[in-house]
Order: sequence, then structure tokens, then C-alpha cells
Amino acid sequence: MTVDQWFSSGSNVAVGVAALGASIIALVGLKTWRAELKGKARFEASSKLMVACRKFAHEYVYARSPATYPGESLEREHLPDERDDERRTLDEWYARRKRGERLGRVAEQIQEARWAAEVVLDQTVEGQIKETTQRLLVSVNQLIMAIDFYFGNQRISNRTGSMDESMNRLMEIQFKNIYAHSQEGEPDYFQAEVDQAVESLRQALRQYLR
Repeated sequence: MTVDQWFSSGSNVAVGVAALGASIIALVGLKTWRAELKGKARFEASSKLMVACRKFAHEYVYARSPATYPGESLEREHLPDERDDERRTLDEWYARRKRGERLGRVAEQIQEARWAAEVVLDQTVEGQIKETTQRLLVSVNQLIMAIDFYFGNQRISNRTGSMDESMNRLMEIQFKNIYAHSQEGEPDYFQAEVDQAVESLRQALRQYLR
């Protein structure tokens, strides 16, 4: 082998090694880039879901706060034969229903965020995410049903002037749900359910939020 052939052969080897090195670097870079994109997508999906759930917890407290204000029922259409007690019931019903509907819109945001999260997050947490968000959706449905049950029957009572004992017990349960009311020393089970669901979700998503 002549010197020229030797240098030519060595040059070809060097080019091949360089090309191989460049391919390896490109492959590693591609994997790193894909991992970064995947991590970013998981972070954004987890953040969006967590923010929606914390917003729900905040709105849930507001929806059940004891006091409503006159401005909340200004848009209600009044009936021509409303008595004073019936008017107060209908005003309160309207205000509470609007709060429930507002909470329901946040629940829809949670549902959408959950669907997006399920696409990019690991299957190991998918079941926990579904279970905890479902608990929040049940909470808003229970609240709206309690509002309609309580004030619907209260309006009947306004008209008839009476309510039987069994209905009174049911009304007490719905009252506790609507007004975040409990006896001294008795826990607020409805609020506890929401708080526990949000905390459980935070624990499930924390690996993606670091």
C-alpha cells in the first residue's frame, strides 16, 4: 500500500467514524428533545388539571357559603301572586342555582382537562385521576340536586303551610349540603369529600409537577 493509498484509507475511516459519531449525537439529541417535549406536555396537562380542581374547591366553598346577596337574584322573573315568604324562597333558590351552575362550568373544565391528561400521562395514574375527578363531579351534582329538592319543597311548604316529619329530616340533610352547615363538633362531610379528592389528585400528579 502506497502512502497515498494509506492516507486515503485512513481518511475514509475518519469520515466514517465522524459520520457515525454525528449519527449517535443526533440520535441522542432526538431522544433528549422527545423526552423534553413529553415532559413539557405532561407538566402542562397536569398543571391545567390541578388548577381546574383547585378552582373547583374554591368555587365549592363559595357556592355553599351561608349568605346570598340581593344582587344575585335581581334577574329572576317574579310571579304575580308571590307572597313574601315565597318570594324569599324563590330568590334564594335562584341565587343558589346560579352558584351551582357556575360550579358546574368549572366541573366541565375538569372533565376536559382530565381527557387531555389521560392522553399524555402514564396509565399507572390514569385510574386514580379518573376516580378523584369523578368524586368532584359527583359533588357538584349532589349540590344542585340538594338545591332543587330543598327549595322546591320549601316553596310547597310556603303554599301549604305544612311539612311532614319524614320530609323535615330529608330537608335537614339537604340544608347541610347547601349551606355548609354542621352541628358543633360535627365534620362537614361534603367539604371533606372535595378536599380529600383534590389532595389525592395532587399526590397522583406531583411526579409530573416537579
